Amino acid sequence: MHHYRLGVACVASEIVLSGLPEARSGSSVDIRIRRGAPDDGPIDWRDHPQGAETTPAWAQVDYFRSADGRWYRIRYDYRGHVADFAIRDDGRTITVETTEGETDAELSNLIEGPILGRAMRLAGLPCIHGTALASDGRAIVLMGGSGVGKSSLAWALVQQGCGLVTDDIVGIEQGPGGLLVHPGRARLRMWPDTARRLGLGATADVLFPTATEMEKVSVRDHSSFEDSPVPLHAVYRLLPRDATLEAPGIEEMPWGERLAELGANLHGVLAPDREGRRRELSMLAAVAAGAPVRSLTLPDDLEALPRMAGSLRQRLFR
Repeated sequence: MHHYRLGVACVASEIVLSGLPEARSGSSVDIRIRRGAPDDGPIDWRDHPQGAETTPAWAQVDYFRSADGRWYRIRYDYRGHVADFAIRDDGRTITVETTEGETDAELSNLIEGPILGRAMRLAGLPCIHGTALASDGRAIVLMGGSGVGKSSLAWALVQQGCGLVTDDIVGIEQGPGGLLVHPGRARLRMWPDTARRLGLGATADVLFPTATEMEKVSVRDHSSFEDSPVPLHAVYRLLPRDATLEAPGIEEMPWGERLAELGANLHGVLAPDREGRRRELSMLAAVAAGAPVRSLTLPDDLEALPRMAGSLRQRLFR
């Protein structure tokens, strides 16, 4: 078993998760990932469309739930390569079955994102879907839909000296001295055209070599990774790029929108039980009350982003 950290959780996995930092020895395990089928014997699977997130164009994804409600199942099929994930309803166990030709690297990319995102939420360890960066001992979180520029902005800020705390899954905890952002996924994912325009084409890793339709690549700078929790400074919701702007625009989000916006960016669509939902609301309310939540709009000029990242860094962490 390999042991990793993701947010406040310790994950024990039979599959190497190369994007996650290793857990300290002796850490109690919150989520276990193993190969094979669930131990409950033959399971009566039923279609469960409510479990679906945005289905990627590069794969067929089917969602199921067991008749007794104890398991969820997500099945990825791309180019005949099948990855079958079962998640216990308490989020504490994930099983993985594959067909021949499926690589552990590809499994890792699925597990580190949508699979663990679902499991964390079911386990009562809710996370924000976003990217967290650190500077001068403080962290910011970037939220926003696909294509608004989270990864490209994050990389530009890393090149200006910011540290990457986590990408995709952001775990926030209420500590004795305030809110803390925990380390997680240590690599950024972006579209290859974005990587090329930022000068990263030669250093980017293809995430799914057997599925050319899934074009996203990953980039990382090992020297920039933050391996300890960082106090939360602010949360930014990225809006679609605006071609009329000459400089980034930042606005305070009205109090009434903060909680709703944070809730809309929870990672994983599978809702936990009542106690889990109570924890979610408690965490979201603590973030909304304990840190500024702002909207951020970037000019529609990707080539100019590295040039403006230095002054933007100062504004984001101010």
